[in-house]
Amino acid sequence: MKAIFTALSPNLQSDDVRLAARLGVSFGDWVNGEAGSSLESEIRKLTGATCAAVFASGRSAMSAALRAAGVQPGDEVLLQAYTCVAVPDAVLWVQAIPKYVDIEDDYLMSAKDLQAKITSRARILIVQHTFSSRERVLELIKIGRSHGLVIIEDCAHALGSRVKGLQAGMLGDIGVFSFGRDKVLSSVFGGAAITCSQTYADKLRIEQGKLVPPPRAWVFQQLMHPLLTWVIRATYDLIVGRILLSLTRKFKLLSRPVEPQEKRGIPPSFFQYRISNALAVLAINQLRKLESFRGHRERITRYYDKSLFSDKLIKPILQGADPAFLRYPIQVAKAKALLAAAARDKIFLGDWYQQSIAPEGVEYPRVNYDRALCPKSELMTSGSLNLPTHIGITESQAADIVKWLLAHI
Repeated sequence: MKAIFTALSPNLQSDDVRLAARLGVSFGDWVNGEAGSSLESEIRKLTGATCAAVFASGRSAMSAALRAAGVQPGDEVLLQAYTCVAVPDAVLWVQAIPKYVDIEDDYLMSAKDLQAKITSRARILIVQHTFSSRERVLELIKIGRSHGLVIIEDCAHALGSRVKGLQAGMLGDIGVFSFGRDKVLSSVFGGAAITCSQTYADKLRIEQGKLVPPPRAWVFQQLMHPLLTWVIRATYDLIVGRILLSLTRKFKLLSRPVEPQEKRGIPPSFFQYRISNALAVLAINQLRKLESFRGHRERITRYYDKSLFSDKLIKPILQGADPAFLRYPIQVAKAKALLAAAARDKIFLGDWYQQSIAPEGVEYPRVNYDRALCPKSELMTSGSLNLPTHIGITESQAADIVKWLLAHI
C-alpha cells in the first residue's frame, strides 16, 4: 500500500510546488510586494467582511484581534479546551488570562460550562470551529453577547464554511483564520483577521503596522517547505523519502508548526513578522482552489460517514454541521496504540487532539490549564483519532483506511 498521510502539507499540489520553486529564485519578491494586499482583497470577497488584515501566522492574527477587541492585562478570555496551544498563547502574549471551558460530544465548547465560568473579569469569548462549523456556535455566541463579551471566532479549521448561510468568521465581532501547513489552505505560515466593524478594523491596522519584515532566510526556509515535502511524499515508499524526512528534521531544514518555546508560553521569533510577499502569493494560489478543496473534503467526509459502521468507534454527527470537515474525527479505545499500529502499515492518521492543549509536551501550568476543570475534554482526548479528507486522498485510499480501521479496532 502506498503511504497515506493526514498531515505533511496535505493541500499541496503540483502547481503549488512549481509556484514555490519560481518564487524561490525570484529573490526580489520574497519580502516586499503587493501580494499581501491582494490576499486581503480575496478574503474580503470570500467572506463579505469590510476589513481583512493578513499576518505571518494565525497566532499573530489572534493576538492582534484580542488587542483590537480592547483586551487589557488581567482580563479573562474564555476559550475551549481541546485546542492548539497557539490559542492560549495568543491570549498570554497580550497579558490576558486564558480561562478554559469544557467541551461536548461535538468537540465544541459546552454552553452549560460557559455559563458557569463567565465572571465579572471576562472580556472576550473565543468561539472555536473545531474540524468544521456547526450551527451550535450560534448558541455560544448568544450566551457571550448576553454577558457583553466581544466575540472572536477561531476559524482555523473553517475557512469557507457556512452557518445558516453566513461565512464562518462573520458570526461574531472578529474572525481569525490560519493558513498553516495543515489547515484548510496553506501558505506554510500565514493568518488573517476579518471584521465589519470600523473600530476593530482601525485597531487591526494599527497592530499590523507594528510588525517587522521577515528575514529573507526565514522566507526561504518556508519556500523550501513545499518542495521538500513534495519530494518526501513522492519517495516515501522508497527508502529515499524516509531518509530525507529524517534529515530535514535533524538539520531543521523544515520549520516546525509549533516551536518548542510555544509549549511553555513563550512567543516564537516569527510572531513579530508581517506576512511576506512570497507566502501571500502561495496563499492566493491556494485560496483560488478553496471550493475544489471543500467539495473534495465533503465527498470524503460523507464516504467515511456511510462506510464506518462499528460499535467500537464513535463518529461525528453531521446534522447541523458543514460537511466539509478539515479532518474526520472519531473516538476509539486505545487511540495512541491504534495510531502507532496504523503508522507501521504506512497509514499516518491524525492526532488532533490527544491532549487538551496540543501538541504533546505543552506545559499546562504555563498556559493556565487545569485538567480537573475540563473532564469531558480529558476523556475525549484519550480516544481521539482523525482521518484525512484533504485533496490528496482518493476514495480508494479512504476505503483502505476504513478497511484497516474496522479490522483493527
